[in-house]
Amino acid sequence: MSIIDSLLTQIDDLSTEIEKKLQDEDEEYCPELLNKRQVLLENLADIIDKDDKDEFLKYQNFLRTIQARDNISRDNVIEQQKLLLSQSKQQSITKKAINAYNKFGD
Repeated sequence: MSIIDSLLTQIDDLSTEIEKKLQDEDEEYCPELLNKRQVLLENLADIIDKDDKDEFLKYQNFLRTIQARDNISRDNVIEQQKLLLSQSKQQSITKKAINAYNKFGD
């Protein structure tokens, strides 16, 4: 396996791990994983032979795939955030109602 293929595999594996953690709502280690992936992407960019059209095309297609996956993950995170904000807002309304009832009960 070439260095490039190894980097592609590592990046793909990290992307899959990040997606799984986001799906499981276990975001704690995502920033660390994203940083590791970014380092690997930068290493990959440094060693790609931009004069080799086939290699460069493979690299571009790989980046497009990663970008598409990231877009889906980002959209899912935004939806989760909206849901949490909605739940928080509802909880705040409920808390205000309970407090109002408690004032009358005292």
